[in-house]
Amino acid sequence: LKQWEKANKTISDGIVTTYVADKIRSVTHPSYQAYSYAETIKNFSEYVQNENIGLYPCAYLHNFKKQFLEELTAPIYREILDLAPIYIRNEENKLRDFIKKFITKPSKTNILFQIDNGRIRPSKALQDAIASMIAGNQEFMMIDEQKCIYEKIKKIINESNSEENRDKKYTVIIEGGPGTGKSVVAIKLLADLISEKKLLVSYVTKNSAPRNVYFSKLRQGKFLNNYVKALFKGSGIFTDMVSMKNKFDCLIVDEAHRLNQKSGVFKNKGENQIKEIINASRVSVFFIDEDQIVTSSDIGSVEEIKKHSKDLNSIICNDIYPDENFKLTSQFRCNGSDGYLAFIDDIL
Repeated sequence: LKQWEKANKTISDGIVTTYVADKIRSVTHPSYQAYSYAETIKNFSEYVQNENIGLYPCAYLHNFKKQFLEELTAPIYREILDLAPIYIRNEENKLRDFIKKFITKPSKTNILFQIDNGRIRPSKALQDAIASMIAGNQEFMMIDEQKCIYEKIKKIINESNSEENRDKKYTVIIEGGPGTGKSVVAIKLLADLISEKKLLVSYVTKNSAPRNVYFSKLRQGKFLNNYVKALFKGSGIFTDMVSMKNKFDCLIVDEAHRLNQKSGVFKNKGENQIKEIINASRVSVFFIDEDQIVTSSDIGSVEEIKKHSKDLNSIICNDIYPDENFKLTSQFRCNGSDGYLAFIDDIL
């Protein structure tokens, strides 16, 4: 249910622009939003999974003006419109027919109550789906700001690959708390850039634990060892500023708050991991949560990333798109309770 009166199409899949919160913003297409919510409920609701509940999404824009309808029904949105149709002002009869097609009698078990009060149980884990994602399959449905940020990063990477921008560097900083989907967006970005763009891309993290899990899962998926090692790298391998300069089309840095000043077992190699990563890639994407810094050697911060970006003449996309949202906020841990997370933040 949307109160929009008008919207404009974009060149990004599933993204439109409309007036929201006092300004024109990039947001998900109403059909994409409805469909992604339905898929999220399927993936997280134990009741829906166990009872085989059917979910049939649609969007109703009860104030939308007909002269702007072509913006929402442009060819780029055709696939998502087929999955979740939209109805606008004065189309109540069409909406009624859609509902009557799927709901023919009252629920004996109060389905909505059961879904709303049922257990949250994710149907798949990132590490279990990674081989399928790298193979080009759709495993996770991004919602709201996840989708907007993902499409924004892809747009920046496309711009960086145009002939006039090949000599430019770009830095993107994505902030997000626990459970907001930073790793899911990062891995999906990696998978799609490899399969669609044929770019030299790597996923970077200081922690060896997630890399080892991904290695194991991909090896089980019959991916060659050298190929897997090329995809996932530690943060301490970019120390040679000369030979590494612009070697990668894109480096996707997860848990950027865990980056260190020096590299190596004895912390005696290199200059600064943030600076070295930006130097090594034409586009650097940092996923960060400053509240998750763990040790005194962790130096990753938004300020530090911006400082080294400026030193290396890398365009800070957060600053050149000030009206765009680069923060992930919706989270699915702790039963999605923002109150509980606020309590934890206050305690700590």
